[in-house]
Amino acid sequence: MIATIFLCSCELISIGSSKRQKQIEATQKTAVGAVWLFKAELDSNNINGAMKVLASPQGRLMLAIEKYEMYEEISRFRNIMGNHSFSSFKTDTITDDWLSIKVEADNQKHFKFLTFKVNNLWYVTEFGSK
Repeated sequence: MIATIFLCSCELISIGSSKRQKQIEATQKTAVGAVWLFKAELDSNNINGAMKVLASPQGRLMLAIEKYEMYEEISRFRNIMGNHSFSSFKTDTITDDWLSIKVEADNQKHFKFLTFKVNNLWYVTEFGSK
């Protein structure tokens, strides 16, 4: 009786792929999450929100004037990304605080992001298409 219940509760045959895609959380707690947050803000046409995820290439938080000067560049990058969905990414550790992230969008476009950790939060310092 107990063996019958045990056997009935086990999955004997699995159909399809058992691999589950890892869910990326759009948050600055991880480098990849910061990139996803940056993209989500651009997809929502919220350039000011996207600028909150940026840091300077020197690895410090940006001043308001620096963000203002980057507004047009971020707007152009939003147009290049064109609401493409990210299909895969590859991370490359430079140091403990610096990470390079290469992203493939819709299996055809490629983007590269450089991220930096400031006070346990990750920021995008450089971005562009390859």
